Amino acid sequence: MTRATGSIHYRDYAGSEPLQRVIAFMLHGQPRTGREIIIGAFVNNVSVIACELNRNRFDFRCVKQNRPPIYQLFDVPGARKRHAELLEAAKQKKAA
Repeated sequence: MTRATGSIHYRDYAGSEPLQRVIAFMLHGQPRTGREIIIGAFVNNVSVIACELNRNRFDFRCVKQNRPPIYQLFDVPGARKRHAELLEAAKQKKAA
């Protein structure tokens, strides 16, 4: 029997330009393929980014896993608000 050794680490939104670029690219709220996101937001491994965005409380999901996978950002107004809150909190933390 094996024991869990710890938690999975993920990037903090405020310190991650790739996560911020994906949110900025997806703020239209329309579904996009993984390839479109890779090219449009200049990132790689969209499935990992989707997990990290969800850990940062953005509702970004793979809505179709067939080829090609399709991703969508849900609750766009909430995502805009969350984006602003996280960046403001990071700015205040840095100033303190």
